[in-house]
Amino acid sequence: MDFLEKDLEEIIYLSDKDALSDKGLYLKGVLKRQLKIGNYGIADLVNIYKPYYSRSVKIDNEYHVVHNKGIIEVIELKKDKIGVSTFFQALNYVKGIKSYLEMRGCSDLFNFKIVLIGKSVDLSSSFCYLSDLFDVHVEDSYIEQKCVTAVELYTYSYDLDGIKFKEIHGYNLTNKGF
Repeated sequence: MDFLEKDLEEIIYLSDKDALSDKGLYLKGVLKRQLKIGNYGIADLVNIYKPYYSRSVKIDNEYHVVHNKGIIEVIELKKDKIGVSTFFQALNYVKGIKSYLEMRGCSDLFNFKIVLIGKSVDLSSSFCYLSDLFDVHVEDSYIEQKCVTAVELYTYSYDLDGIKFKEIHGYNLTNKGF
């Protein structure tokens, strides 16, 4: 079945988060739709996990309460192929959000994740390596740690069982020439 980008957005936005997890897309935070980010543009979806305190974290054989960073996920959707232009579009939104947070004095409270979803992935360029090169752990990092940005690539398929998402990673040249 073929449908429009706005249909994909509608499905993700309105679906139960546990149901999405069962289909391969994990979202836990507050999901915003068509979020205007100043003159940087309008993001399809932005998922926000607020910073939080962890109790009973063991550090150097002592238990402490630590302040963990939140995560802001910029989710860019394409009905067909995702590629380098999709990545740069999402990068623009991340920069806009970071600029906004800097103005408010809270830019160090969040890590970022760029999530790109499309029917297929551009395999004709080095784009397909992004998720491996920007495969950083953004969850459970402390406020004192440096802010990082991760990139995740997904394809979607739609059939009689509904929508499914598949994370894309691990691409290599078949003949590396070493």
